[in-house]
Amino acid sequence: MAGLFKGASVVEHIILDGPDPRALNSAKAQAVQLRKGKLPVKGSGSWTVTLPALSWNVLRFGV
Repeated sequence: MAGLFKGASVVEHIILDGPDPRALNSAKAQAVQLRKGKLPVKGSGSWTVTLPALSWNVLRFGV
């Protein structure tokens, strides 16, 4: 597993979040929105990223 991300770079960080855990989207109101997040920072053998509370995140890596 250690070599899984060897040579990889971060392509994208997508966040889906809203004002509270019960927020819903409807035809009239879009309370939950997609947005771009800060890219993770590559350290010595690891990546560091801060994820917002009450969120769903996608981190996309490429080689």
